This record gives sequence, structure tokens and C-alpha cells, in this order.
Amino acid sequence: MRRDEIPLTPPPSNDRPADRWMCGRRGAPCSRGPIQSRTLLGQAKCCMADSCRPKRTWHGRRKQFTLIALCGLVIAISAVAFQSTRAVVIKAGELSTPHAQILAGTLDSGRCAACHPKSGASLNDWLFGSAVSQAAADAHRGLTQTDRCLNCHHQTMDRTTATLAHNLPPVVRTELRLASLHSRDSSWKNWLPGESVDQNDIQCSACHREHRGADGQLTAMTNDQCQTCHSQRFGDFATSHPAWVDWPYRRGGAIEFDHASHAGKHFPSTIKDGAPSAFQCSDCHARGASGELTRSTSFEKACQSCHDQALQIEVGSGIDLVTLPSVTDKTAVTIGDWPDGAVGFFDGRVSPLAELMMRADADLGTAIHKVPHQDFSRLDDQRRGDVEVASTVARGHRDLLDEIARGGQSVIAKRLARNGISAATADAILRSLPPQLIEEAHSRWFLEKRNSNTAENLRAGSPAKLAKFTMKPSDDDLLGDDLLGGDDLLGADPLSHDPLATPIDSAPQKPTTSRFDADTMLPAGGWYRDDLTYSIRYRAAGHADPVIRATIELAAELAPGDPARQRLIENKAAAACLQCHPGALSQSNSAVESVFNAAAWRSSPLIGRTSLGQGEGFTKFSHGPHLNIAGLVDCQHCHQIESPTSSVDTGTAPVHEFKPMGIETCAGCHHAEAAGDACVKCHRYHIDLR
Repeated sequence: MRRDEIPLTPPPSNDRPADRWMCGRRGAPCSRGPIQSRTLLGQAKCCMADSCRPKRTWHGRRKQFTLIALCGLVIAISAVAFQSTRAVVIKAGELSTPHAQILAGTLDSGRCAACHPKSGASLNDWLFGSAVSQAAADAHRGLTQTDRCLNCHHQTMDRTTATLAHNLPPVVRTELRLASLHSRDSSWKNWLPGESVDQNDIQCSACHREHRGADGQLTAMTNDQCQTCHSQRFGDFATSHPAWVDWPYRRGGAIEFDHASHAGKHFPSTIKDGAPSAFQCSDCHARGASGELTRSTSFEKACQSCHDQALQIEVGSGIDLVTLPSVTDKTAVTIGDWPDGAVGFFDGRVSPLAELMMRADADLGTAIHKVPHQDFSRLDDQRRGDVEVASTVARGHRDLLDEIARGGQSVIAKRLARNGISAATADAILRSLPPQLIEEAHSRWFLEKRNSNTAENLRAGSPAKLAKFTMKPSDDDLLGDDLLGGDDLLGADPLSHDPLATPIDSAPQKPTTSRFDADTMLPAGGWYRDDLTYSIRYRAAGHADPVIRATIELAAELAPGDPARQRLIENKAAAACLQCHPGALSQSNSAVESVFNAAAWRSSPLIGRTSLGQGEGFTKFSHGPHLNIAGLVDCQHCHQIESPTSSVDTGTAPVHEFKPMGIETCAGCHHAEAAGDACVKCHRYHIDLR
């Protein structure tokens, strides 16, 4: 093809389309176009000899419209900005009902500033920044919207952990993540990109979206929102939720109760109204005012009829405050004042409470530790070291009673405090202990013998003092002696006989008093003195005795390896309580579980807790809506009691008494087409470690 035969593209009608002007002759565009210079009236000059009236191009008209619209918008915004009602005109949307109710009485200008830190500034502050506004800005520098949220929600959330994921420190989150690795299967979703959120700086607005109206739910969250942070991705509840294993069991509890033995053995063997007693879950787990099941019922309602008599016998032995040990004659000589009834051979154990009080003296504490198992019967009177140790510890008992007799309860409290015992625990033990009881015991056991020894010394030849006699008015009767009746005038004269001429028995007369019967004399419990065993003891009144309870709490405050702690919890009265209340001594070193709860006596509900330290944490559940379903009214539909068989290998009972629940138990109803399977139905986000 020749060059002149090649078709050429026709030139454009307007070779300058970005110009603002075009030729106005016949309304057609001009290839030359007007020049860019304009007159004062905005008319462009035409470069042709026969000039035309230029018109704006589409680009020019669009630019002109944009400029006019922009100016109008600036004017409108400026007009609104200077109005007092700008907070009503410019807002993201209506507040949710809880926040709207709180801010109902607040001025429109202050409603935004209550949550948004920068909304309180005026237009002048934004544009010009006065000195006052600059000072206010410096004072609130670094203040976030989350800080404003915590101004109201600080009672339910700790400020130091509010922006942490699940309000948990990184070390706790790491512990939980590692603990859950074995319970999850690998999934292709784990190959997706990881989380893009800083889990140590999560603002409230990341999950709680406001300005969605009165019907908006601030706590509503989707599963996709949860997966934004979770490194282990998951699908629906039925197919991807980790296995529960022992949930909801093994969550701990303040009261120990064997469901298997009661349901299979004790209740069937108890005849009531001619028939075996029925084991009904609702007898102990009744529905409360909120519709939720109670964790347990009272001792008087559920346990007293069967266990009260045995419990009275167990706790009736009580606990010793101080018990004098028995020593040999050789040791008694080195002690000094010591009751004759506690002399003969080594016997008796140092009571745990007396050991704690005497351990406040370092030397005395060392001597106590030299007594094997704090048992005097293990000492040998043929060994000089044992005699010295026995003498030191025995004198410690005597001096302790003497100090308490003079100083009262404060002496005991101070000595216990040196062993780390809190004042509240010590006060609970001492509240019913009268100091006069200690003073009387000290006087009877030690001072009477001292006075008896003094009398013997007088009889042996020591100068005796003349007796003093007091004449009563009733004795001064002149007619008391009838001289005519043959009475001797000096028959009633106290000075007619020489008291020193009367024979004196070589052995002093011991008081013949019977032993104090605490079971008969103290049915309601209390402190008493036992002169047969030379002890100050407490007799418990039965269930929930305050002194025995305080003694167990005292033991819980001691170190686990302390021998006094072990002997306290082995006491019959304390052991009877701990059979059903093992939580009173529970301790844990886990960062997730609670660290020692000395007041774990009542069975508090697990439902509704938000704290990992209280046993539930992430999981929440309510029996109320489930009990409205006919098939779930029977508790054993979900909670089936395991057969109380023993293990062949170890001979021990199963780790718990219920069969484990499977996910399929809940997945039958909890799916997207029925009750729903959202994460927040069963899991909390905010966790409190306090």
C-alpha cells in the first residue's frame, strides 16, 4: 500500500479539550480556540478577525459548578458551626438506650464531650488555638475515648488492664494459649493471615459501636469479630469447638459432696414414711428468685437430719489452747513451780496453738523443734539433752500462762502475729476466751503449790506469824455462853488452844474435785479448764462453730510445710469440718486460678461470675431458659452420675462423679438455624482476675 493510500485519523474537532472555553460561533467548537486571557467581565478574546462569543466547555462548566458548590458548603458549615445547636445538627446517630438515659439531662453541647475528648473545643479553638484552649489541650493530651469510658465503668473494670485483650496480662494469655493447643485440630483457616490488632491496646470502640439508635446492642458481636484477634481460627460450634473433657465439672467448689454415694447408697438405705428416701436434685438445687439454680442449700435443711449427731461427737473434742506436758521428777526439780499431777514421766504433746505462741521466742522455738514431733513421750530422761529441752519447754508453758494471766488476749494476739497470723483471724479465736480463765488456771496449777510449799517450810521450823482473827458482830454475844448451863467460860475462846501444839499431817490435803464435764456443762460450746489434763480447752458447739472455723483459717495462713499447720488440720474437730469444706485450705500457684481463699465456707454460685479467680471466667451459662424445655427438666438429662466403681490399677475413686458432657449435647439446639451458636452466647470477653 502506498503512502498516500494509508487512511489517516481525522483531526479532533477540539484539540484542547481541557480548556475552559470554546468557540461560540454557530455553537461549534473551534480548532484554534479562544486565547486564555480574559476581560474584566469574564469574556475571552477570540483570535480570529471575525470574532465570536466564546462559550464554556464541559470541563469549564464542571469546574465552575464545583467551585460554587464548594463555596456554598463552606458557608453552610460555617453557619452551623457558629450555632448553639450544632451538636444536634451534626452527629453520627442516636445513642443507645443506656447511654441516652444517662445523658438525658445533659446539654447538647456536653453530650458529645462526655465521650469524645475533642468535641468540647469550639471553632475558634480549632482555628486559632487560644492560650486557654492550648493549656486545656495540654492537660488532656494522651486522653483517649477509652479513658472517657472508664470514667463511668471503672467500678467494673480495672484501668490498668482495660485495653488488654480479655483484660488479661500477656503472661496469662500465653498460659491459656499454650494450654489450649492440645485441644484444637489443625485447620486450613489457620493458614490465613494472622491477627492485625495490637492485643495490648484494644480500644472500647473496636467492639462496642455506638450511635446505632435505641435498638442498638452495644454488646452484640459476631464470630468474625472474635476471629480478628484469635490465632486459632474456628468454624461453627458443632464441628470446630474444642472438646470439653471435664466441663462443667472440676471447676472447684466450697462444699465437698459425693453425689454417687448419696444417690446409690445412703438415700436408698434411709427409710422415710415406710419407703426409701428419694434422691431429688431439686431438694438442694432449687430455683432462686432470678430463675437460676442455687449451688447448694443450708446444712440444717439438707444435712442435719443424718449428720448432726456424728458431727457433734467429732467436734465436741474441740481444740487445746495450752496443755501442760508431764515431766519426770528429775526434770520437775529444774523447772521449779510445777503441778504434782504433771510429774512422773514424760508424756503429752505441745498443742499447736501453744507452739505458735511460744515460737515467738526464738530460743523457746528452737527447743520445741528439738522435741520429736512435739511429743514428750519420745524424750528419754536418761539423756541430759532431753531433760534440758523438756525443762525449757515446760518453763515456756508456765511463763506463757503467767504472761497471758497478766496481759490478757493482747498477749496471744501479738504472739500469733509474729507467726504471720492476721489480726482478724486471731480475734475470731480469742473473742470468747475470758482472761480470768487463764488467770485462775495459772493460780490453781502453780501458785497454790507455791503457797503449799511455803506452809510446809513454816511447819518445818520457820518463824510463824500470829494468826489474825476478825470478830463478826453476830459473834459478840454476851449470852452466847450460859454460865449456869454448865458451859465452860473459855470453851469458845479462840486463844484457849495453841495452834502450834496441834499435830500437823506430813502430806498436804489435795482438793477432791471431780473432773469438769464439758459435754454436760457446755452444750452450747465455750472455753473451760480441765484440771485432770492441765489444759485450757475449747468445746465446739457443732456445725459452723466460729472458733473451729477461725482455727482452720489460722492453719491456712501458715506455710504448707509448717508442722503446726499439719497438726491443726489433723485435729478431730478441724478434720470433721474439712471433710466437707476442703476449700478453706485450698492454695494454687497458677496465674489463672485463685491464690488462697480462707473464707471459702459457703458454696457461692458459679453462674454469673466474671473472674478467673472465682472458678468460671470465660464461660457463662444459665439454667433458666433450659429448664423451660420439657426434656431438660430432669437434671440427669445432662448431669449423669458416674457409677461409683474404683479403679483396678490404683483402687481410687474416679476423678469426678459425673459422666463428661459432649458437645453434641448442646449442638442439637445451638446452631445458626435454632438457638444460635455465637461465641458471646457462652463466653465472656471481659475477665476479672481480682
